[in-house]
Amino acid sequence: MRSTAVSNSPTYFPLSIQKNLNWFAFFLAFPVLDVLGSSITFYLFLLILIKTGTSIGRLLVSNYLLFLFFLIIILSTIFAPYSSMPRHPGLISAVKITLQSVYWILVSAFFIQYVKSNGFYSISKWIFIGTVCSILGFYFFQFAFDLEILSINTKATRNSFVFQLLICIPISFYYLYHKYKSKIPFWYFPFFLFSILLTNGRAGAIIGLIEILLIATFLFPAVRRIVIFTCMPLFFLYLLSQSDSMQPAFNALADKLESVNPRFADLLRGEGEGDLSYDKSWLLRELMVDKGSELAMKYPVLGIGTNNFKYMDSELSTISEYERFNVDKIDFYNSRSAHNSYIQLASETGFTGLILLVFILLTPVLYLLKLLLLNKQTIHQLPLVGLLGITMHFYAISSLTGAIPWFLFGLSHAIVSYNQIKK
Repeated sequence: MRSTAVSNSPTYFPLSIQKNLNWFAFFLAFPVLDVLGSSITFYLFLLILIKTGTSIGRLLVSNYLLFLFFLIIILSTIFAPYSSMPRHPGLISAVKITLQSVYWILVSAFFIQYVKSNGFYSISKWIFIGTVCSILGFYFFQFAFDLEILSINTKATRNSFVFQLLICIPISFYYLYHKYKSKIPFWYFPFFLFSILLTNGRAGAIIGLIEILLIATFLFPAVRRIVIFTCMPLFFLYLLSQSDSMQPAFNALADKLESVNPRFADLLRGEGEGDLSYDKSWLLRELMVDKGSELAMKYPVLGIGTNNFKYMDSELSTISEYERFNVDKIDFYNSRSAHNSYIQLASETGFTGLILLVFILLTPVLYLLKLLLLNKQTIHQLPLVGLLGITMHFYAISSLTGAIPWFLFGLSHAIVSYNQIKK
């Protein structure tokens, strides 16, 4: 069977399976439907595995990094220090999160194989449709319908919504490129960018802008030099915004952005919510980094077990350094999310799991950067922009859970391996 990677080509799956894949992609981009407490994507994926006759064992051993990550998840769950977690919900919860983690790893492994042997155009179309529905739902049609069996909820949190967009926007442009034969209507760029900016997020706004600029280098090679030199300063935007010498320029930019994203404007000015020394959200993230570092050093090999960060108490010895926090509420702070995917993984699976994740991310990210530096990027590598975006965003959000990042991991590795074989 000829490998076509991500191209606008016929698929090799029967139409019924492709329809399941399309619906799977749609609900990845628009995670609005749960059945029996689990996303509809879980059941669709099981159906796809059954219809394709895919061996779960073969998927798990098909990629050594994913297989090793799978083993770490299992071992960290088995040997977790549950006796030190009085608030842990119990064995059933541990088994459930472990099975979910295995499902996410299987999604990654499956799409490595899928993209190598089938066209990606159809799935990218449904990612685009789901992304548009997600934007409309977030801004205009927020509602929740909850029964014991079925749940429909368009009320996504800001962080999860931005995270979805960072993954889906580059894939959406891949579809739009093929649909419009490279003559994409210009309004798609501000449509997607403002969808992120209007969330009033900060880190997501910067990363979203970087992604849109990088997408422009794929679609319009002539602007590559301008875009690259525009993106580079954005990586250092936060540090520069704290400089007194740069403040007049940032104040002027903030005035223009005030009506679109007040929090981002405050960040540029270094005042209000933008003064990070007074921003509880930022300070809590810093405190959780301290907690995660403490746990990782105490359990460096296998960590405290997947999803146990909020159940494991820490002394939070650095809490006195944060003036806005009440030292009498340590129990409350210990029950908070990690707010950082890397530090959460280091504490829950030890440095072993963190190193594996770094390798999973590093190969495709370095490949993308190499392509950009050599000006050899093509439209087929466009989804890698989304991986670069979430790799940055992982520092500000705990989002390794869920199928969509693992879908992107698999897709990214398939793109890299296909292009290397093609050489």
